[in-house]
Amino acid sequence: MRSDVLEQPDDLREAGPEAALPLELSGPNPELYRTLLTAIVALGPIFVAAVVLVRAIGQPIPWFEIVLAGIFLAVIGHGVTIGFHRLFTHRSFEASRPLKISLAVLGSMSFQGSLIGWVADHRRHHRYADRPGDPHSPLWVDKTELRGWRGLWHSHVGWTFRGDTTPRDHYAADLLADPDLVLIDNLFVPFCVATIALPFAIGYLWTGTLAGAVGALVFAGIIRIGISHRRRGCSVRVDTIHCVAANSAIPKS
Repeated sequence: MRSDVLEQPDDLREAGPEAALPLELSGPNPELYRTLLTAIVALGPIFVAAVVLVRAIGQPIPWFEIVLAGIFLAVIGHGVTIGFHRLFTHRSFEASRPLKISLAVLGSMSFQGSLIGWVADHRRHHRYADRPGDPHSPLWVDKTELRGWRGLWHSHVGWTFRGDTTPRDHYAADLLADPDLVLIDNLFVPFCVATIALPFAIGYLWTGTLAGAVGALVFAGIIRIGISHRRRGCSVRVDTIHCVAANSAIPKS
């Protein structure tokens, strides 16, 4: 692996305040099943965590489940931060093929979307940070200005409910040219199943009971996914501050 910084993709450079709007700002309203599935993935872990917290009062601390959740959060989280973000979105370094594939697989198990779609959205976010065209801005939805709680909701969760599609061939053509990454992108659903099944299997092997397997699933599967999603929302807001500062330093043409 080389750690030298590579040339940034064109979509991340020269995106001043007057940059043109993206090729596609919004798509049709998502189908009902997609809306329901998004609601389950985005809000389900919060509900489950609340139920677990209430039921845990007066009970022993489930150290095994907590440690397992921490391990999954750290390992899969690095697939997102180092893989999806630094390697695939920003091309900050070069990776060997085994490392590239490993990071892509781990990131795909985060339940944050398929690899190429994630990268396309994030490159578009950098190009239009907190301006019309940013898919998860707290200030804009398309050309509609947001304020207060509406902006907070949209930037953290609300944007995932929209039928907004970022053109992959425009924002992630380099990834589409890589057969390994295209295959991993197409296997997103199986990786989502694996990220839930693995904690269940480990819990059963460790405890030998169905209750232990379900406990591991709840902590290292469902709640861990919820923490990962909330962490991504917060990190995007911090990332946006950097993008806005960088864009404001670019002179207008």
